[in-house]
Amino acid sequence: VSVPNHGIGKPTIILASENTGSILRMQSAQSINELQEIPTLFHFDDVLKRYRCTISGLPIRHMLVVAGTEGSERPIWFERQAILQKIEKGEKPAGWPEGIGFVNENLREVPDLQKKIDKRLNEILADIHAIEFRFEPLANFANPEREKYLQMVAILKAVGLERMNNMQDDQICDWTLSFFHPVALANS
Repeated sequence: VSVPNHGIGKPTIILASENTGSILRMQSAQSINELQEIPTLFHFDDVLKRYRCTISGLPIRHMLVVAGTEGSERPIWFERQAILQKIEKGEKPAGWPEGIGFVNENLREVPDLQKKIDKRLNEILADIHAIEFRFEPLANFANPEREKYLQMVAILKAVGLERMNNMQDDQICDWTLSFFHPVALANS
């Protein structure tokens, strides 16, 4: 939830206190060079999520690419620290190309892709420094989807579905959503 500042001071954003670590880490950084990894809160950023490490599945902060794949449509990229640890341990990750030795010398930096990651992190960092954040417990936030979910569970319990099939709340909703899904209705 964003609170307008009406021209006085920084705009304020209220976030769930579960996000405190990511925001505080970004606020305390004077430069993206201080960030050794992408903070959790930004793992689903539209730009950053494009470059996920083949090993960890997380967005890459410092990219290395397997030699010979850097110019291809599907380069094989890794987070620097993750692939260097694998090489040190001699643990070849899944997807490492056959015929290319599993050694440091077969890893390349890709400045153009690294610049895209750095550019986006600089944009996020500038935004973070321009905003004041307040943190509140997640329970303080209204969640319309959760409310719909709880209403659906209550209705289905009222008609006795959970007793009929010995289901838990999550199973009731999963069953109902699959049963009444628009594709299922169109095929019936």
